[in-house]
Amino acid sequence: MPKAPPTRRNLTTHKLPRKSPRKPPASSKPPPRPKKKGTIYNPNRHSLASLPYHILTTILRYAASTPNSPFPDTALLLKTLTLCRTLYEPTLAVLYHTPPTNTLPYAHRLLYALRERAHVRPLVKVLIVDTEPLLVTRAAPWGAWDICEFLSLASSVREVDIRPSRISGARAFTIERNWQYPSELWNVLDEAGVLLHEWTWRGKFMEGVCLDELKRVHSLRPFSGLRRVGLVGIESNDEGATVGDLSREEGCAEVLALLGALREVVFEDCSVVNKHLFSEFITRAPRTRLTKLSFTSCPRLTSSGDNLPALLQSPLCNTTLTSLTITNSPSCNLSFTLTLPSTLQTLSYTASLTPSPSPLSILPSPPAPAQWPQDLASLTLNPNAQRRYTACDAITIVLSDV
Repeated sequence: MPKAPPTRRNLTTHKLPRKSPRKPPASSKPPPRPKKKGTIYNPNRHSLASLPYHILTTILRYAASTPNSPFPDTALLLKTLTLCRTLYEPTLAVLYHTPPTNTLPYAHRLLYALRERAHVRPLVKVLIVDTEPLLVTRAAPWGAWDICEFLSLASSVREVDIRPSRISGARAFTIERNWQYPSELWNVLDEAGVLLHEWTWRGKFMEGVCLDELKRVHSLRPFSGLRRVGLVGIESNDEGATVGDLSREEGCAEVLALLGALREVVFEDCSVVNKHLFSEFITRAPRTRLTKLSFTSCPRLTSSGDNLPALLQSPLCNTTLTSLTITNSPSCNLSFTLTLPSTLQTLSYTASLTPSPSPLSILPSPPAPAQWPQDLASLTLNPNAQRRYTACDAITIVLSDV
């Protein structure tokens, strides 16, 4: 029998089950973080363009440095010039800062570039040239390399070092020719407005070492701001038939005293370095304060009280000297360490190659200073000296209180 259709009462008593509301599907992405004010530094996206200019030039200078040479790696710098626009100007500055002049083609191309491109002239800061073959050779097809023309164009140069021939052996003896400082060079520097910071005088390039000419040159504007001066191969007249002639020492002291901004002095192969020079220098330059001193192959430099110690304890050095280097000076032993300035930070001592008659003659007496400089951060002893004296523990005695 068929069932009767449901009535209203049946519908109200038998309700259909309601479906639960659908939940939204769970998302796999995390909710967005609230934005913070300011820019978050991301090292992975840091751009070279945001680095300061001097940082870029410093990095490039280290990257292009070459061992045993003052000139940069030009091949690396020329490739870097084409990498991107950001590196172009810093690389160009490093390339022309110390331009290579060690070969004739490089030197003549450099001079041609300065003639044709005025925008690179202010970039040249250091000039290092060898007299042989650059300054004494007329090479085809360029002809002679004119240092006066170069310095008249590169008026922003700050350091000039004209060196003798770097060629060694019998070939150097046969081809070496005399070269002297051109008389017109000083006027060229003055007219170009050059302001030098470093200059090296070599007695080999000065006929008779005329100190009156040096005094005149140091009074010119290009040399008035010199901070570092090198004297190489300046011989004393106090020897042989002219014993007692101290004019060379007095003249050198006066030449150095004319430089009010002088901070560093380098002596090499100079017999004029003796107690008379130091005495005159201390007297004539009461306001000068030195920060660096270097002596190489100076036979009359000694550790006696009126020689190097007198200079170290004078107003020239006792409150400002930070670096002292002594190399291959046979009459100077470590006794000067008893009078080191309290401001000294770097001390380098290389014993003479001449064998000493006494193995302990290099040591001071007493063997170590009463008090080493508080800021001393670097102490270098030549390996030859260490090898000669380690057997008797001499170096251990000297360094026991460092």
